[in-house]
Amino acid sequence: MRNRDVYIEDSVELTDAQTKVIDLDLRDPVSALWIEYQAQNGSTHNMANPLHRCVSKIELVDGADVLASMSLPEWQALNFYENKALPMLNLTEEPNDYPREGCWINFGRFLNDPSYYLDPNAFRNLQLRLTHDMEAVRDVSATTAYVTGSAKVSIIAKVMEDVEGAPLGFMMAKNHYSWTTAASGEERIDLPTDYPYRFLLVRSYEAGMGPWENISDLKLSIDQDKYVVFNLETKNLETMNMNQFGSVVIGGKWWCKNATDIYFPLYRVDGASICIKGGTDIIGMTYCWTGFASIVRADNAGVAIATEAGAFVLVNGATFQSAVVWPFGDPDTPAQYLPAPEYGSIRLIADQKDAGAAASVCIQQVRSY
Repeated sequence: MRNRDVYIEDSVELTDAQTKVIDLDLRDPVSALWIEYQAQNGSTHNMANPLHRCVSKIELVDGADVLASMSLPEWQALNFYENKALPMLNLTEEPNDYPREGCWINFGRFLNDPSYYLDPNAFRNLQLRLTHDMEAVRDVSATTAYVTGSAKVSIIAKVMEDVEGAPLGFMMAKNHYSWTTAASGEERIDLPTDYPYRFLLVRSYEAGMGPWENISDLKLSIDQDKYVVFNLETKNLETMNMNQFGSVVIGGKWWCKNATDIYFPLYRVDGASICIKGGTDIIGMTYCWTGFASIVRADNAGVAIATEAGAFVLVNGATFQSAVVWPFGDPDTPAQYLPAPEYGSIRLIADQKDAGAAASVCIQQVRSY
């Protein structure tokens, strides 16, 4: 088997808000697609406006048949759990700089999987549909947001040649349910029984809050509690994720003054460090926990700095993109996946604890041809 990388698009320019439709004209097996966005910060800064919040949907379709569909943060969270590594992140709020973020759409259990991959010949009209809005957080600006007309996207296909035998299927990941959390009560979510489950991912996003603060408990019930896969506090599910998938370090360039809150996509923080980007300021953190840190910044006389300037930040932790996951057995062993078609009903029950979070349930399944 031989492998090659193919540009589907190379830094194609985007409008500030659109759904970009891209034909996938390939015939050889595809192991994965890499999708990467970039845009330019304004001339003053681009604070608290991460690129991933601007990309609401990344889909692969064949006509009306949806083969993959999630937001960029959901894809990134799944990537961490399936690859045990973060997708590429260039996090920067620096003036005139170019933030870059991307994600994988993986069709195999691992890269260049000879048994599970996307076979383009099995479909008639494969297309990517990429939806973004560079004003999702705030309006485009030449000074304090994304510069209008600066967004671009690149797509690379990881292609395999001379693969022996027919594929057994491919990994299909979708957002199956989204809602806004309430202050209390259960959210009961009926899930599909069409294909086996590899991963179940639950995301609960609210700035400065961990997912366990919005959803206290999660339960997966099959056939009206005949089989309960798990019934756990969300914080304990997070601990199980850390035990299995480990923690990571992310870094970036933030723009801050004294008493600024900076935000990053790790919602379990075990440690962090910060240093100035030039100059002689004294800088530190007074609080660092669920996706944000409060900055203290002063001059050598102890006078608070009231003008934003650059800082380098490193954060160590887990719960990337505020998502927890349940893996069904060994992710590389299909015989251990949840055999959903054998059951009459599958229901996820989320006990809510705080109102206002954007919550979602995503499933990666094994779809057969």
